Amino acid sequence: MDISISSAQRYHTYKVYDASDAKTQVSYSSEPGEGGIVAFRDYDKKISSHYWDWLAFALMTCPTLVIPLVLWYNSNSLYEKVSKPSKKN
Repeated sequence: MDISISSAQRYHTYKVYDASDAKTQVSYSSEPGEGGIVAFRDYDKKISSHYWDWLAFALMTCPTLVIPLVLWYNSNSLYEKVSKPSKKN
């Protein structure tokens, strides 16, 4: 069986048997091919969750969420104080 794979064009050529007059069948695929077994250390570096990255992301996004919330709360409480009718006895 003759299999030749071109990564640039992503097509596979198959010959069913090894005769000189064998008909060649060409198929196209989006499959990336064979993958290797990744060592645990490499998996941790490249794929597993990065806790320090998520912590830095949370710290960077907190000001963009907290500052508008504080500004809204201050203005909302000010307008609620003004709009409440005062009781006069």
